[in-house]
Amino acid sequence: MVRLPLVDQVISLVRKPRTSAVKPAAGQLREDRLRGGFEQSPVGLAYVAPDGHWLQYNERFRDAVGYTREQLGRISFNDLTHPDDAKKELALVRRLIGGDISYYRIEKRIIDKRGKYRTVDVTTGMVRGETGTIEFFVHVLEEPAAKQAGEKVRDGEQLLVAAIDELAELALIRTDDRGLVTGWNAGAERIFGYGRDEVIGKHRRFLYRDADNWEGKPTNQLTSVADSGRLEFEDWRVARNGQHLWVKTSITPLKRDGVVRGYVEVITAPTPKRAMSEAQSAELKRTVETLREDLAQRERTEESLRDALEQVRVMGEETMNELRIMTIALRNEIDRRKIAEDELRAAREELAAPPPPPPEPPRVEEEVIATPVPPAREWKKLGKISPAEMLVAHATELRTGTLLIANGEREKEIFFEKGKIFSCASNEPARFLTQMLIERGYITEEQRLKALEIAHETHLAIGRILLILDAITEEQLIDVMLAKTEDEIADVFLWRDAKYVFVDGEIPALQLVPLRIEVATLVVKRLSGGAEPPAPAAVIEPVVGSTSAKSTKYHRPSCMNAKRIAAGVRREFVSVDAALAAGLEPCRLCFK
Repeated sequence: MVRLPLVDQVISLVRKPRTSAVKPAAGQLREDRLRGGFEQSPVGLAYVAPDGHWLQYNERFRDAVGYTREQLGRISFNDLTHPDDAKKELALVRRLIGGDISYYRIEKRIIDKRGKYRTVDVTTGMVRGETGTIEFFVHVLEEPAAKQAGEKVRDGEQLLVAAIDELAELALIRTDDRGLVTGWNAGAERIFGYGRDEVIGKHRRFLYRDADNWEGKPTNQLTSVADSGRLEFEDWRVARNGQHLWVKTSITPLKRDGVVRGYVEVITAPTPKRAMSEAQSAELKRTVETLREDLAQRERTEESLRDALEQVRVMGEETMNELRIMTIALRNEIDRRKIAEDELRAAREELAAPPPPPPEPPRVEEEVIATPVPPAREWKKLGKISPAEMLVAHATELRTGTLLIANGEREKEIFFEKGKIFSCASNEPARFLTQMLIERGYITEEQRLKALEIAHETHLAIGRILLILDAITEEQLIDVMLAKTEDEIADVFLWRDAKYVFVDGEIPALQLVPLRIEVATLVVKRLSGGAEPPAPAAVIEPVVGSTSAKSTKYHRPSCMNAKRIAAGVRREFVSVDAALAAGLEPCRLCFK
């Protein structure tokens, strides 16, 4: 076992109990000597807490890692270590804590404040308290022995490098194992036009074309050379003036102890004929790109024209349908007036004739569309669930069809389209659309009767007929329809003994207005307003989930993750309990 005398003395100083504020002169002298040895040590020493934060370190350690005291106070010892070396060191730390070893030594890379890694040798021991708990770690940091040995042959290498740098016929480019340029000779300056100071420390990718960089060619070539050895090939390079050069190149890996430490690339200057062909190729490429952009612009223009023509066609069809409906209504009105004139003429001719029969009573508005219920499907009781939970369940399943719900003689039809409510009908006269329009003063009784007659003949929705007759505006109709739908659904919340059945299939084609009501939002809005007090155990808060198997979380509507869920897989829940019942978990971002 290798012993470190200075570390042992410092550890004994730390372990020594301090029972008195006043120490003997001899003990004080010994402590001062040890502290001086700690600070003046030729190697870097640091005490680190079990969580990785600094307890104490000397100036040699601070100089070795290259940080100021203020900067070291913001980072831990673990933050300095390269991720790959940190994995190796973690296994050694576990053996040290487990008592398998008394210390360990590792050569690892640490990052300085410039973001560059350098290799050092680190010896680590551990200090335990009297109870056996870990008090701190002792780290001894030294320059690697390989670096010290390399200094002896540095003079010879410098002479060789100086000779290579003066070669003007060939470009010799030296890089490290990551591809960063470490050497640039006179030939590279002549061929590419860059000076040494401009390229040292840069990645060799600046010599490649943009398309080659997108494909990752600079890195892939080094990886291939590291695996297979020396590689010769011809390829494109880019000079400082932007000229593309077709060159012959060879890349050789520099290995030490079987590990690639860098690369040497030898490049031969291109011939004038090749350079000329490259210029022509670049010009041809620019021409092709221009033609491609023009073609793409024409395609976008044609697509816009097709969209505009499709919109005009749809608007024309809608206008023709409205004109056809108005024509039928006007023709019927003319026929009725003609019949009335004929009856008046006959009455004048036959004064003795009995009085005409009383007019037919006005047609009663019927809003319930009487959706047929398939024989195989029977009415269901609500049971333990509330009407609000039943509505949210149908919305969460993104169903399309008609929900019939009855409470005694009162019936309602709620129309769903992909989980959203777009209309509601009832058999209660007080909740008829025209009755609400009359109560708000939007239409008169005469306009109501006329709309009912036209609806009987054309089978159009009454709201649509009132818009055609200019009796109301679309904003007024939307306002009344929205209030009507919300009030009727809120009324359903109180039907505890109701029965219901859902009829899948196509929804009525003649909808009144394009309403799309979020069921969960409406439930929370109405329940919080006092329409139906929520159960004490329930958490009435709308949440959003996904039907995708990849997502198992539910989110608040304001969460960033909720906004990223596509409409096709989006699920809405009236409460957190409903989301939990569906097997989802809370999002960590919005449910901290």
